[in-house]
Amino acid sequence: MLFAANRRVRPFSPDEVDLLISLANHAALAIENATLFEEVRKTAAVHEQLTAVALDGGGPTGLATALAEVLRGSVLVLDTQDRPLAAAGAAPPERAALVAEMAQARERRSSAVRGTACVTPIVAADEHLGTLLFVRGGLDASDIHALERAAQAAALMLLGERTVAEVEHRLRGEILDDLLGAPHRDPEGLRRRAALVGLDLERRHAVLVARGGDHGRRRRVTELAGGHAAGSGGVAGEYGGNTVVLLPGADDPGSAARTLAEALTTATGHPVTVGAERAAPGAAAVVEAHRDAARCLDVLIALDRAGEGACREDLGIHGILLGPAGRDELDRFVRRTIGPLVDHDATRGSDLVRTALTYFTCDGNLGRTATALYIHVNTLYQRIDRISALLGPQWRHGDHRLQVHLALTMHRTAG
Repeated sequence: MLFAANRRVRPFSPDEVDLLISLANHAALAIENATLFEEVRKTAAVHEQLTAVALDGGGPTGLATALAEVLRGSVLVLDTQDRPLAAAGAAPPERAALVAEMAQARERRSSAVRGTACVTPIVAADEHLGTLLFVRGGLDASDIHALERAAQAAALMLLGERTVAEVEHRLRGEILDDLLGAPHRDPEGLRRRAALVGLDLERRHAVLVARGGDHGRRRRVTELAGGHAAGSGGVAGEYGGNTVVLLPGADDPGSAARTLAEALTTATGHPVTVGAERAAPGAAAVVEAHRDAARCLDVLIALDRAGEGACREDLGIHGILLGPAGRDELDRFVRRTIGPLVDHDATRGSDLVRTALTYFTCDGNLGRTATALYIHVNTLYQRIDRISALLGPQWRHGDHRLQVHLALTMHRTAG
């Protein structure tokens, strides 16, 4: 407002009014230019800071810190699932209080303001990559414009990180394919390529094999396992339908497997089972350890221990199946002890092996066994009579009971 007054009462002439209006117009231009200059200054400062962050590889944390310093406020960077990626400033905004504004910003692809908070979507083309939350008293148009420019820089940064992650994921997968599938094709070239992802094949490693769902979930499991492995200088990738993790210098593969299984199960919300084995230096040793770790994983799943992690030493007598020395002998033991049951099921389509194993699992309680098998107790009596006819009446008593139960468990595990 431009105000003019006299010390005495007199009317203003039309020419004087026109002159004052002209002066007010000039003042308006000056104010507008000053506002635009301040907006340009803020935008340039944001651009300069974020460019430096991008060149230095600062990521979301560097972006939040730079934005909080330039705009003198508090910043929270969220991912596509509204999970915090980075925060900076004295009091980062509470996302729970801005749910409606976040939905509005995503829908309109533009900033939404509520009180002292501004929500700005991070968008690339038609893809939502995340959200910027900013809090500071006295927000104006220049602040919002600077935030929108920052969101553009954040989009480029997140896309760049994704591209790098995809390339690294593909490279790790290719190296694991060559290492586990054809380690003798080009040993020297394999060592050089492994070094590109920080894998030294001349060191001892723990080889972990994880499984936790369908293809879509496996990709998520591999990404999480990669982050877990990176903290220990290891690598992770997909091979043979499983997630494979190589951790350098791990002297306790069982503990490493349990830690990884717990972390992946918690992060995905679904059971992720992990088998592990220790590998001596060299590509051939890694291949052998991977084979044993995969067998350990299969045994855990066969024993209904999904969501757990273990190595061969943790499996007790079941771990004998993983060793080549005892496998043939165990196969002969199984055939000798319950061979008639296995053959009867194969030729008659019956279910006597599972019936006997369930009977032992339920501690010989007929009612619980029938319930677990979803059959009438009279049907269970008939099956037990058939088992007794094939194995002899002592199969449920004394030392013979132990032998049959062990053979049944080994048969299931081996299968």
